[in-house]
Amino acid sequence: MATVQKKAKPAPKAKPAAIVSKPKPAATKPITTSLVDTKPTTPAKEPTKSVEPSGQKSGIAITAFIMGLLFFIPFLTQILAVVFGIIALNDKNQGHRGLAITGIILGGVFLLLWLLIFIVIFMAISAYSSYAPAALSA
Repeated sequence: MATVQKKAKPAPKAKPAAIVSKPKPAATKPITTSLVDTKPTTPAKEPTKSVEPSGQKSGIAITAFIMGLLFFIPFLTQILAVVFGIIALNDKNQGHRGLAITGIILGGVFLLLWLLIFIVIFMAISAYSSYAPAALSA
């Protein structure tokens, strides 16, 4: 029998160099690396009413904070921290509102801690005195 041979396809012809066209660049915006808007803006308006801490009252919130930190002096500094903190919060021109709130919180927490310590000590003393042997009590 006869064998059938298939002809190989010829390679595609390359276009002449003169006819090959380069792709046109796409119209793009210029790339800017600045994060600031370069458009002219109107000047910012000045606030009509500014809150400035008054010189005499601004120390009250700081005093409340410091009194709240002085936890090793029982009762006195904690009560003063809460009182000064409340006064500083009620002052409308106060600039240190966070310090006043912190003074109130620290004063309240340490006041409760001192109360708990004195209650435990009182209970321990009263429990010891009621169960003490008669020979030790004079």
